[in-house]
Amino acid sequence: MLPAVIVCLLPAGIFAQTAITVTAYRKAHTIHIRWTSSCEQSCKEYEIEGSAGDHTWEKIGTVNSSVADGHSDTVLSYAFSVADTAAPLAGIAFLFLLLLIPNASGKKTRWLLALFLATGYAACSRKIMDTLDVHERIRYIRLVQYDTEGHITSANVVKVSEQ
Repeated sequence: MLPAVIVCLLPAGIFAQTAITVTAYRKAHTIHIRWTSSCEQSCKEYEIEGSAGDHTWEKIGTVNSSVADGHSDTVLSYAFSVADTAAPLAGIAFLFLLLLIPNASGKKTRWLLALFLATGYAACSRKIMDTLDVHERIRYIRLVQYDTEGHITSANVVKVSEQ
């Protein structure tokens, strides 16, 4: 991946060339984003956005500057990952375990727990499919750098590669 040359405005009004190198790849339903910045001037945070390539960007995360005051003349490295969630599966497993409770031996209680399990399974299956669909459709990552006043100071777009 070729580094993008980004311009930083220094407090004295002098422009400094800042090389920001961004890589993004997908591995096992997780998108990994890594980037380095050769310097930061008044940097507050980086916002990570994803797109399917249709010029519609969706925020998928934020990473704060690694220096407290947002100023650095040394190379800084960052990393961010977006993984599929396993929380819906944990919910289904919990509902299944409720069926095994010895005190839940009554017919009405078991029917009620089975109804909750079926409802939970249906809702969680839909949520899992939505989550997988969102991450599978992300083909481009845009890294947006914000300064301490909330202004965009740079933006960089890369294609997500497969590994």
